[in-house]
Amino acid sequence: MTDDSAMEFENQDGSRVTVTNPLLKAAYLCLGRAWPRALSFGELLDGAGALLGGRHTDDAEKVLTEAMFILACSGEVSFLLSRPFLLKEATEYPQASLLARRQAQTGPLVTNLLHQTVQLEDDRTRDFLQLLDGARTIDQITAEMTEKFGPTIQVDQKDSAGKPADPLLLSTRESVQRSLAMVGKLGLLVA
Repeated sequence: MTDDSAMEFENQDGSRVTVTNPLLKAAYLCLGRAWPRALSFGELLDGAGALLGGRHTDDAEKVLTEAMFILACSGEVSFLLSRPFLLKEATEYPQASLLARRQAQTGPLVTNLLHQTVQLEDDRTRDFLQLLDGARTIDQITAEMTEKFGPTIQVDQKDSAGKPADPLLLSTRESVQRSLAMVGKLGLLVA
């Protein structure tokens, strides 16, 4: 990452960008790790610098500013006046946005806290989202999912080529943990 070799990044909609500048590669990694949280410019610059071991050039701020401007113009990044009230990781009483929960009652497309449309994987995920009302603990959610779907849940998988692979059998607790992580990554958990 610290050299000028090419590194390719893919965003949520599948578009790709190839980067050679070490600072910009580090910045992309910071953005990906933080997603869906927003980072201030200072946090991004500091995070990229930390990934480079504190080594970056004197013009790092200018280089990053120009790169973010280009990315914003192409729709790859967005600038916000204030941070959205979203969480990446679930609390003891996880809560999904009310809008997403209501939308999930009628179909698989919901709006996340970044005003993007995301598609929920299946009806089980839609049911799961309904339980994230902030009034239930993770243990209570697990108990309700176990009651509705049984003690184990089969998760369909795809191989590296995107073709169906052998399904994975998870305990309901493991499935709830995976689902919470997925809902957080989709930008649906509120603070």
